[in-house]
Amino acid sequence: MSAPWADTGDGVLLEHLSVATGAMMFIVSLKPKTLWVNDALVEQTGYTFEDYAFERFENPFIPPEDIAVVLAELTRFLASDDGVSREVRNRFVDRWGGTLHVRSRIAKILWKGEQALLYTTYLAGPDQAQAVELEQRYRSLVEAATDAIVRLTPALTVQFSNRSFQALVGKPPLELNSLRFTDLVAQSHRAELHRQLTSDAVTIAVNVPVSSADGQEAWLEGTFVRTTVGPHAGMLQAILRDTTEKRRLDARVQQAQKRETLGQLAGGIAHDLNNILTGVLGSATLAEEALRRGQSAAEPLADIRLAAQRAGELSSSMLAYAGEGNAQRVPLSLADLVVEMKPLLASALPKNVELQVTTPEGPLAVVGDENQLRQVIMNLIINAADASRQTGGAVEVSAGVRAVEDAPRDGVQVFGDGPTTGRVAFVLVEDRGTGMSPQLVTRIFDPFFSTKARGRGLGLAAALGILGRHGGCVRVKSEPGRGTSMEVWLPLTDQPLRGKVKATDAASLVGGQGVVVLVVDDEAMIRRLARRALEQRGYQVLEAGCGEDALEVLRAHPEVQAVVLDQTMPGMGGQKTLEQLRKDAPTLPVVRTSGYSAEQAGGASDAHTHFLSKPFGTPQLLDVLRQALDRD
Repeated sequence: MSAPWADTGDGVLLEHLSVATGAMMFIVSLKPKTLWVNDALVEQTGYTFEDYAFERFENPFIPPEDIAVVLAELTRFLASDDGVSREVRNRFVDRWGGTLHVRSRIAKILWKGEQALLYTTYLAGPDQAQAVELEQRYRSLVEAATDAIVRLTPALTVQFSNRSFQALVGKPPLELNSLRFTDLVAQSHRAELHRQLTSDAVTIAVNVPVSSADGQEAWLEGTFVRTTVGPHAGMLQAILRDTTEKRRLDARVQQAQKRETLGQLAGGIAHDLNNILTGVLGSATLAEEALRRGQSAAEPLADIRLAAQRAGELSSSMLAYAGEGNAQRVPLSLADLVVEMKPLLASALPKNVELQVTTPEGPLAVVGDENQLRQVIMNLIINAADASRQTGGAVEVSAGVRAVEDAPRDGVQVFGDGPTTGRVAFVLVEDRGTGMSPQLVTRIFDPFFSTKARGRGLGLAAALGILGRHGGCVRVKSEPGRGTSMEVWLPLTDQPLRGKVKATDAASLVGGQGVVVLVVDDEAMIRRLARRALEQRGYQVLEAGCGEDALEVLRAHPEVQAVVLDQTMPGMGGQKTLEQLRKDAPTLPVVRTSGYSAEQAGGASDAHTHFLSKPFGTPQLLDVLRQALDRD
């Protein structure tokens, strides 16, 4: 005769017994489904009732190699007439990643009228109990921490996480234990983070975006430390800080500083543009007079072209510097960035300060956001120029590669956690201005601290924030009366740089040979320029002054084979026009033109859409149009 299933009544007596004995208990139905968990089990293992609400006999917190022993006894017990099982010993992994050695028995009971199994579990011995008590003290500290704490296996799965980490990512321990840490990180950072965490490095500094509990992006910053010896060799653990709000504040500081710097630049830019316009107007007059006399106008026309190029460089630099777009980290040449900024900077410096730039011939490859790194370099150079305003002289800017170990250290103060070994890319800005004391140098990167009477103290604070996000640092050396040197360090990369379009002579370009092109731009002067340039090369040209007219022309002239489309127009803008155009002509070659960069101009692109930045010359227009036609 089978042993009766012991009736626990309403469960009150069982709850009293669990408190009196101190045993860890839980009840699971035969379905199976967890019905009850006592407080001792929750306190000693760290899991909540929700964590135990699994619907299977295989307890997920028991190591896989111990499951077979537990299931074997459970199977034997259910098939027998026994009311209580034999004692089973196994290991149990608590929510903090610790291993508990436990002994358990199973009893057949009736729980509120339903057949169920009561598991009664004790720690395996007094030493284990003492160890658990010590571990619980550690746990209380870990759980009380406001920072996110996480431990990873060598395979990068989350072996343990504290409640702050779980709340941040919005996932319970059981789900986290089945995920790799890299799975929680944004796709854009996942590959690089995986490379870092699987390297041989003992310490790995990370600064990565994750998807937070509310579905928004949150940034975690900290350092993983790898265990190198013992049974836990290969494990990684870190204390990570949520820096999302700090990044927002940094971004506001950067924008405020950017507006301040743009105000400083405005006077110099206006002065330079007036000089350029004076040259254009004067050269145009000389060209007219030369043509009237039957003489060559090549020289004044060449001056006009150079002046226009100079104005374009200033405009492009200002637009790039003032860009509001999201950070776009790509491989770029730091040396090229410094050289390209020279036209803008030269106009902004005091007239008694000369800008001298020295860069290596080859590329200086780093990964970064071009706009933000441009802002850093500009801030350092403008500060150097301000320091030299009274004394005059040169601001010397140099770029190159140096070994960290060979860098001078005497009198140098380092700001930011930059590269500590190997070779780095550097930009060095030196002046012979008033200089600063070591005590003053320690404060120059504090927000709202300034050595200038009218300064707001945002430029260098913003620069340091940008460098921190790029894994860089800045090294400062200064002496009163002898000037200041500031050297930016950034990690080198072996990723290939993006190629640049090679300039082409208009005379060498293949003609249009009757190809029909629609030119769409609200500026009549630009439409005339494009018409003349294209018709001289054999193209047939139609014009439209707005997006609405462009669509009408396309409907009336199905023979159109390509479109040159301005992005910024009143009424239906370029992007909306392109979207409407693509409904009827998904493969028609289109060349988008804009005074903004391709990223700032916005809008989705496709294989049949190309981009041409204003200002452009005839060779560039013909070249990009030919590329668009040849591709299709």
